[in-house]
Amino acid sequence: STQSTWGNLAANVENTILIAQKGGIDLILQSMRNFPSNSDLLTSANVALSNLAVNINNNLYILEHGGVVLILNSMRAYPRHAGLLCRSLAALCSMALTDESRMAISENGGLDLIYSAMKTFSTHPVLLTKANATLWNLCEHSKIKEMIIQGGGFELIQKSVQDFPDNRELLKEATGALTGRKFVTVS
Repeated sequence: STQSTWGNLAANVENTILIAQKGGIDLILQSMRNFPSNSDLLTSANVALSNLAVNINNNLYILEHGGVVLILNSMRAYPRHAGLLCRSLAALCSMALTDESRMAISENGGLDLIYSAMKTFSTHPVLLTKANATLWNLCEHSKIKEMIIQGGGFELIQKSVQDFPDNRELLKEATGALTGRKFVTVS
């Protein structure tokens, strides 16, 4: 099907530019708008957006055309669908490479959706890894860093580390989310 092809094509760096030039981002976003209750389509669309958004021009285009809200809406529509949430978190992680997208994620309820996914799937190391990676990218913005600290994000990151102390990838992403911020005072 077309949706399952999106993510595969967008995984190639050169293809991300071609997909954007040929109107592929518009097609993906329009599909998300037209079929907000199709979890398979939303999952595939989020995979494609996660691959496309690592290109900064694509990232800004996705943002300007409502992509952040569509990703967050897919999370709202399927708060108990671990697979879709993992792909949505990956898309948010890629979107959170620019300050503009970081602010859009924050301003549109993204932090609460990330926290909710982490709480709902507290025993799902893959989802927690994606959530920690997303929080890491969001922490690059000082204002959002403070919001994560004040909003309970630090405790959720810490809990994921305590619950999965042997998961290397989770530990890497969690440590990254905590790096560069003084959560404790060092004398």
